[in-house]
Order: sequence, then structure tokens, then C-alpha cells
Amino acid sequence: MSNSKKENYIFVLFNSTIDAIYFEGAIADTDLSGRLVPVPSSISADCGMCWMEEAGNEKKIRVFIEKNKLEYSEIQMSQY
Repeated sequence: MSNSKKENYIFVLFNSTIDAIYFEGAIADTDLSGRLVPVPSSISADCGMCWMEEAGNEKKIRVFIEKNKLEYSEIQMSQY
């Protein structure tokens, strides 16, 4: 039996793979520790990539996106 506990994460969803890759490059020089992952089926049936970040960094992510005028479709919180 697995003891794995699901934790909350912020997921930044993108309109295209290009937007996701651009986001990954832009965020590389920050102290944020997230990564690109396939969009979890619990969030969307669409395939593609999204940025997964610790839930406690939601404000940092939103400020980063606004400051850098990055393209994204939505931000959701979900367990992973």
C-alpha cells in the first residue's frame, strides 16, 4: 500500500508548446523551483505541457508572468 501524500501545486497552462518552452527559458534565472510537466488529466483532457510550481509560490509566479508579459491560458491549483 502506498503512503504517498498528494500535495497542492500551481499549474500554469499555455496556449501552445512554444509558449511553454519560452516560459521555461524565461524562468530559468529565478529562484522558482518548478518544471515543465505534461498537463495532468485532473486539470484538462487536452494534451500539452504546463509549468508545475509549489503552491506557496503562486504570488511569485503571477508577479513573474506580469513583469515579463508572458503568454499563458490559465493558472490552476490542483493536487499532484
